[in-house]
Amino acid sequence: MGFDTVRYWEIPYSGSVLISRTPRTLIPNNLEEGRHAFFFDNLKELKQHVEYIIQDPDYAIKIGKEARKFVMKFHSPEARARTILNALVQ
Repeated sequence: MGFDTVRYWEIPYSGSVLISRTPRTLIPNNLEEGRHAFFFDNLKELKQHVEYIIQDPDYAIKIGKEARKFVMKFHSPEARARTILNALVQ
């Protein structure tokens, strides 16, 4: 199962909170647990994240805003093009 899918980036781009299985692939400048997204390895952890978000919606809003800023900085089309160009000139 892949993790670097469009949906993985669309959710934080929209300012929403991403809850995803913990990525097993190397993703440069990946979202940070508890700062930009929530990751889980089992159903118990998923339930804990969902309950936490329900109990503290203001924190969820903050995470969503931080995630959007982060994605715009590192994963927008322009940012990814810069990454590729920088790699080519090195």
